[in-house]
Amino acid sequence: HNSTLLTLHSTLHFALYTHITANDTGRPRLADALRRSAFSGIIPRMQEIDFDSDAFDDITAKDSRFSARAYAVLMDVVRRRKEGDFDLLDEFRETVLDQYGPLSYTVLSEWGVTCTEDVGEMMFNLAEAHRVEREEGDTPESFAGRYDFKEEFLGPFEV
Repeated sequence: HNSTLLTLHSTLHFALYTHITANDTGRPRLADALRRSAFSGIIPRMQEIDFDSDAFDDITAKDSRFSARAYAVLMDVVRRRKEGDFDLLDEFRETVLDQYGPLSYTVLSEWGVTCTEDVGEMMFNLAEAHRVEREEGDTPESFAGRYDFKEEFLGPFEV
């Protein structure tokens, strides 16, 4: 049992590394690495986010605090927000947890997203770049302190 956990831990760290450092050189993504691992039958198939549809170069040139990948995840959430009535931050949390599971907090930290205020800042950057329209209730205050990232992204996986 301990050797299985150790192998899973090593696989997840390798998968995280390949995902975070992935670029256009064809390195595998997290979901691909997990599907090819010894745990492919245990880990559910995730709906992948298209990271290549927009490079967000114009946004990251003005504000380099957040990774283009973080913007891609947020854009995926915003697209789904138009299809239904739901809270953006709640859907962002669910999307990240679905995509990255126990690595969610680490991935977000690597991308520079460490609190709900950061998600708000990214939304305003997207709006300024004309990628999204601001919703009526989207204000800096509406994103402030909504939930604790460590609690929300690490808590579900504590043993």
